[in-house]
Amino acid sequence: MAIASVAVTAPPAVSAVPSAPVSAALPLEPPAHPISSDAIMRDVTWLTAPDLKGRGSGTADEGRAAERLGRELEDAKVPPLDGERTAAFTYKDGGREKKSQNVLGLIEPLAGGKRELIVLGAHYDHLGEVEGQVYYGAEDNASGTAVVLAVARALQTRRAELGRPVIIAFFGAEEDGLHGSRSFVRGWAFDKRPISSMVNVDMIGRSLVDQPRMWMMARVMGILKDVDPERSVGALLPDLEPKGFATLVREACNKHELTLVTIADLPQSVRAQAKRMAKGRGDHAPFEAKKIPFVFFSSGESSDYHLPSDTADKLEPAILEQRARAVLETVIALSK
Repeated sequence: MAIASVAVTAPPAVSAVPSAPVSAALPLEPPAHPISSDAIMRDVTWLTAPDLKGRGSGTADEGRAAERLGRELEDAKVPPLDGERTAAFTYKDGGREKKSQNVLGLIEPLAGGKRELIVLGAHYDHLGEVEGQVYYGAEDNASGTAVVLAVARALQTRRAELGRPVIIAFFGAEEDGLHGSRSFVRGWAFDKRPISSMVNVDMIGRSLVDQPRMWMMARVMGILKDVDPERSVGALLPDLEPKGFATLVREACNKHELTLVTIADLPQSVRAQAKRMAKGRGDHAPFEAKKIPFVFFSSGESSDYHLPSDTADKLEPAILEQRARAVLETVIALSK
């Protein structure tokens, strides 16, 4: 997840390296079941492989991750978007010109379908290597990338249930300022191909608000006192959401025994602050600026946020699977 200004300072050396293949280039057996904890962790593992060095925005390592994501979509038989698997773009970062790319696919309904499209996206980049330390970015955002990949595989086999086409978008250079999603929105012909909604998945593999001190403080203050952090997921929704939008998302989560926690579920006294903290901090933001309804699924920041200790072993496979199933249910419901 991007912040307005990221100042990364390397903490003390982290000795533990996440369990991962020797190389992210190694072939892996395709998952037998698209949405399972094993399948999702398979993809988290290669995304956090040491040779990708944290998938730094606008780096060759990010480019290698993009190539692999493209191959995974090909293996899942998800067609490219308008014949193009990747969409390259350039951007400025601190006066330097950098290059990145979005990885794209399009899943069409099996029969007919409505004209408007849905975008299901996640950013796949992270902070890369800083002062000799790799920032692996397992939660931020290998978790969201792996969930979207799992949902894409499942949607391709459930096209008969879709009422609208679904664009699968893996956005590059989010950490440098949402550049991938901004590039997508700038280049999209909304008048010819309207987008009905956008689902963004970012930091989705740990219990809700995975910061022990903050959670304890919330409990003391009576915030989320009845919420099980292991069986909940946070979601940011538009201020002026369409009628029934929040209910649809909540019901999709409830089908998988997952409690949806939105800003509206927080005490009135903290809602304004929560809105300020979340504003403009994800790839849904450029779509929000176009007044497109969105759902931003997230666990919230963990105690390893933007640290080298954000490694694959910190993620909870069962949580990833449950939330992936809820995201799938949400996309299908939004397509009706």
